[in-house]
Amino acid sequence: MRWIPNTLTLLRCICTISLPFLDIESAAFLLAYIAAGMTDILDGFLARRWQAVTPVGATFDSVADMLFTLTFLYVFMTFLQWAVWLTLWIGALCVVKVLTLIVGWVLFRRFAFLHTTLNKLSGIMIFVAPLFILKTGVALIGIIPCTLASLASLEELIITCISGTFHPDIRSLMDLQVNHAKASCYESSRRK
Repeated sequence: MRWIPNTLTLLRCICTISLPFLDIESAAFLLAYIAAGMTDILDGFLARRWQAVTPVGATFDSVADMLFTLTFLYVFMTFLQWAVWLTLWIGALCVVKVLTLIVGWVLFRRFAFLHTTLNKLSGIMIFVAPLFILKTGVALIGIIPCTLASLASLEELIITCISGTFHPDIRSLMDLQVNHAKASCYESSRRK
């Protein structure tokens, strides 16, 4: 059963790759889109529940998330003709994400995909917002996930830059500060 989470991640990749080839207003598109979202929720949940979390699986999940985000952005931006400022905002988010990956590679010799609370919240909003945009036709709804993604991306970059070690499951910048404080207290008590 330990193979199921990675199989779900692979299924998410397959659903994601099918999206550009489906009519965005079809039931097949909606089914593939929702299946991709559901497998994203289930793979991590089951991996933690069955204690099948591995560094490879976590990286595979993060790569699948990035593939999904880039694919749906392509599909929705092509279909909806978003405002230029929203497109530029999304482009800037991509630049910050790439910068974080580069910094993570330079500092830790691994890509810095962090599973912070803000990343998870922005992922949910990034998944849900296009459905509302499709239903209403109001692209301004994109401000909500872009704002959350901006905060999450900046937090992820800051954590990656100032952390002395790689912590993929850190919840927030505040957790990093708490961990540093605990380490300092431990070090002080060892010296006495």
